[in-house]
Amino acid sequence: MSLYDYLGRAAGRELGNQVFKAASASRIPVQIKEVSNPVYKGKIMMYPENWLIGYFSTGQSNFGDQAENLADKVLKALEAINFDDNKIYG
Repeated sequence: MSLYDYLGRAAGRELGNQVFKAASASRIPVQIKEVSNPVYKGKIMMYPENWLIGYFSTGQSNFGDQAENLADKVLKALEAINFDDNKIYG
């Protein structure tokens, strides 16, 4: 999926570069596609949609760090809960 299709607007060079660098650092497969329309002619990058959803829902920079920090926070919150083994929660 292109950034244009995901965002519903042109991403621009700066955001495009940020997304590409993050995908490359995470070893996300990126495909290149040639497009030609009245506004833009050239190559665009195509990313897995599920990766774009994760990338933009957690923040645009330090994607991996933020995901790791979130996991740490969840684990700490779970550890802080005092579970009573005699009760069933649901």
